[in-house]
Amino acid sequence: MSDKSVIFIDFVSHSVIPLYYTICDLYVSCTLWESFNVPIIEAQACGKPVVVFNIGPHPEVIDENGILVEAENIEKFAQACIEKLRQVRKLN
Repeated sequence: MSDKSVIFIDFVSHSVIPLYYTICDLYVSCTLWESFNVPIIEAQACGKPVVVFNIGPHPEVIDENGILVEAENIEKFAQACIEKLRQVRKLN
């Protein structure tokens, strides 16, 4: 079974990254360790909502359109993603 609503990408050149932010509905990162998560800032700069774990620098960089989730709480992470997607779809 193939679901084309989720795309997993390996390497993307820097010149193409803005295109991915443009076509996505939501940027998520399940990382549990970051010194600084630049893609979160890039996604937000492109107007995309983000869902991330509440670790390291994330509380300092998440804007009002993002959701911080307790680290390692996968169920709440999934719920936050669904909530944000529902909000995005209502706006479109």
